[in-house]
Amino acid sequence: MYAAFRRWLNRLNYDDPVQHQQARTLQLFLVCTIVATSFGLLIPFFAPIGTAAALAIAASIVVVIVMCVVALWLLRRSQFYKSVFWTVIGITVFLSIMMLGTGLNSSGATLAGFCVPLTIGALLGGRRVLWTTFAVSVFGVLLTMVLEHVAPQMIGFTRPQGKNEAGIVGGYLIVVGLLCVILSRFSTTLYRAIVEGRARQDELESLQAGLEATVGERTATLQQALDELATRARVQEQLLATTQAQRAVIQQLGVPIIPLGGGRLLVPLVGELDTQRMDLIRDRVVQAAVGGSARLLVLDITGVPFVDAPIVAEINALVQSLRLVGAHAVLVGINPEVAQTLVASGVEVSSLPAFASLEQALGGQLRAAAAGAGYGRA
Repeated sequence: MYAAFRRWLNRLNYDDPVQHQQARTLQLFLVCTIVATSFGLLIPFFAPIGTAAALAIAASIVVVIVMCVVALWLLRRSQFYKSVFWTVIGITVFLSIMMLGTGLNSSGATLAGFCVPLTIGALLGGRRVLWTTFAVSVFGVLLTMVLEHVAPQMIGFTRPQGKNEAGIVGGYLIVVGLLCVILSRFSTTLYRAIVEGRARQDELESLQAGLEATVGERTATLQQALDELATRARVQEQLLATTQAQRAVIQQLGVPIIPLGGGRLLVPLVGELDTQRMDLIRDRVVQAAVGGSARLLVLDITGVPFVDAPIVAEINALVQSLRLVGAHAVLVGINPEVAQTLVASGVEVSSLPAFASLEQALGGQLRAAAAGAGYGRA
């Protein structure tokens, strides 16, 4: 049964570890108070006082028990501050009733007992509970003082006969003992909270230092990566500029124009042809024809691996452009596939002298073809 009771005491639902420890201490105080005052209900009836006084003391004890039970019920339902309020108010009301029963002159221990609810209120309840407890205790003292002058018959109904050294000493020991227990428990809780707080602070500082180191490393790594990216960007810009320059050179070299004398130019075309390259070839060839006063241009397509209809259309446009500037073109390097493509494209092949190879053209047929077409002197 004792183990079950301890498990019941430990089932307190508080998330804050400090408040959990405080709630355990307050719960222990309430349980001890309820048990002690329950046993104390019979003591007034065996004391050398009247029946009315015994009943008054028993009634005040019942008030304390009820208020402590309410405080314990609230504490078990995680209403910590309400439990503290009912605890200190219950003790304060009990002490005020006891002071009315003994009078101010015989209430030394009772007056000292007010330190108990004030201490609990200050440690657990905060400023509002502390000042409320103080106000109730002051009201009890002032009420007792006023009644002693106005209605003295209402005061002192539990006053002991003769000397009360045992009561004074006993009351002192009870008050001081309770204060020592309360202060000891709460000072231990406070010390543990401070130690845990320092440990958590040290842990947080360690984590912060590690985080700062990690951030510094990541920042340095990121900066290094940014520097590498910037270096790569500069290298890529340089490579792009070099590539563009090389492309320009290749484009210039990709359209070689060879003078053959007598107003004739040889334009050997090598590699695959596309629309962009044909535009460049047309511009260069037309400029060379105009600049060199050429009257006949030999377009050698022997090195072109494939000629389709769009390229044929571009070649035809080149021939037409040369005619506009007073020059004529001869096509060299015609194979059967190119011939079929020329016929299928609808180009007027009769007006475009063509040779199978440059050797045939240079062997004399080019001169005859040019003379027959009326292009000028041989």
